[in-house]
Amino acid sequence: MTMALTKVIWELAKQPEYIEPLRAEMHDVFGPEVGTRAIRINKDSLSRLQKLDSFIREVQQWCPSTFGKSKAPIQVNA
Repeated sequence: MTMALTKVIWELAKQPEYIEPLRAEMHDVFGPEVGTRAIRINKDSLSRLQKLDSFIREVQQWCPSTFGKSKAPIQVNA
């Protein structure tokens, strides 16, 4: 979770044009006071954050944080 969140924040810093659409979506879902008060997050509100979900999924595709099985032998030179 920590690595995935770090990558999302890194990509937002590299591509700030995505910040405002994601912020607008948060305002639509949680109200205009988001960021100034505690918000209640539940399954319904998370399901309505479609742009954020898509952005996180794209970041995970660009730079996956999991290891996969090699399809060919790998030789490590020590």
